[in-house]
Amino acid sequence: MGIHDGLFSTKLRKSAGDVTFTTWKGIAVFKKRVREVRNPQTEAQMVQRAKMKALSQIGSMAIQAIRYGFKKLAIKRSEYNVFSAENISEVTGYSDLTSDVNFPGLSFSKGNLQGIDGLGAPTLAGDDVTVNWTAPVAGAIDENHQVIVLAIRTNRAETADTVPLVAKTSGTATAVIPDVQTGDTIE
Repeated sequence: MGIHDGLFSTKLRKSAGDVTFTTWKGIAVFKKRVREVRNPQTEAQMVQRAKMKALSQIGSMAIQAIRYGFKKLAIKRSEYNVFSAENISEVTGYSDLTSDVNFPGLSFSKGNLQGIDGLGAPTLAGDDVTVNWTAPVAGAIDENHQVIVLAIRTNRAETADTVPLVAKTSGTATAVIPDVQTGDTIE
């Protein structure tokens, strides 16, 4: 693999002859074109694919929250890649490409800011999913902080809503999940 610094173009993609241009961890590179693709179907490979499939689906639904939460860590890689690396251990994959996700263990941000205290279980009213937390008091170190609320329905027709940059002092936020029904699992 060779690295180039824009000799041709930093946006160069695809192949020319036996040279393929792409980016790797945010670096413009070129490599030998692969003409014969090997696609291992080993159990270990299928388990890994199941994990990545689950993280990809979550990442697609929660990309707005992921971009906020991992922005500072996304150096020469995307926020989604940081999210995947942080959370791969929270997914159990199976060789039939199914998986189980430990939603409470997932991280959607990483850093040294104060977390949310007193987070309550979500309440449902129609399509509204409301969460409450203990608002910081005046003068607290985190009184000017903002939170991002992410609600994901996980048991059927997975969908999500992100409510960005809510004042932490409000103590509440509401996400909208269409067609919420009794028995739905909201994470």
